[in-house]
Amino acid sequence: MDLVGQIKQLAEKCIARLTGGAADTIAPEERALRDAITESETTLGAEHPDTLTRLAELAHWLRQTGSLAEAATAFNRVLEARERTLQADHPDTLSSQHDLASLLADQGYAEQAEVLLRCAAEGRERALGPNHPDTLASLSRLVTLLAARADIESALVLCRRVLAVRQRVLEPDDPDTLTSFDQLASLLYDQGDFAAAEPHCRRTLSLRDRILGPDHPDTGMAAHRLSLVLNATGRGSSALPLATRADRVLRAALGDDHPWTQSAATNLADIRTQFGIKPEE
Repeated sequence: MDLVGQIKQLAEKCIARLTGGAADTIAPEERALRDAITESETTLGAEHPDTLTRLAELAHWLRQTGSLAEAATAFNRVLEARERTLQADHPDTLSSQHDLASLLADQGYAEQAEVLLRCAAEGRERALGPNHPDTLASLSRLVTLLAARADIESALVLCRRVLAVRQRVLEPDDPDTLTSFDQLASLLYDQGDFAAAEPHCRRTLSLRDRILGPDHPDTGMAAHRLSLVLNATGRGSSALPLATRADRVLRAALGDDHPWTQSAATNLADIRTQFGIKPEE
């Protein structure tokens, strides 16, 4: 826990900031959460489980609305309080480790995030078991982090492990199982194993189409990934309609500036260039 404490302190120093902003600019949902925290602190105490639950809810809200630095400060406060008042392997403490690690990863603090995420995954495996959804969620998040750090081999080993368990304990169409298939397809593509990646890409696209609908951004990203695989294996004519679809769906769902949209746009432009198609066509 000493190392975890060092990681949390470093993370907080890196990303904590003063919140600022006038009270009348706060969204009603955020104001309700803050009021609930104030009331809970007054009546129950700052480190009461209910107070910490509400603070964690606020942290999630701040993350979703883009206030990442303030969210990190809130997550860190919840984690420190839970470490003081609960056991290290208590599910709530481990959830706080996972939440803070995920946010740090999103902010680009990969080294700190990996250490904290491994602690969360190992703690959940001890406390909840290797097949528990929370354990698998931490391991799956670690797969994403390892891939982002270009440790494809380690990510593949872990991804296959998580997928095997999810296939055993969850329904075939469960969103978590689908996420693992998607991760595996992406890793195989990154490794250059296009033949192995293709069936997973097709499966993911088919299921996302059926479960989420054709206009969901995850469906658009699945179409984009299959387009990449087909184009990489010399099937540009088959890749083009998928690339066109991915570009349309992601622009509509996420906007032109989102990284997924930009990746899809680049892929579409590359394929169009191969066929001599001008952008306006």
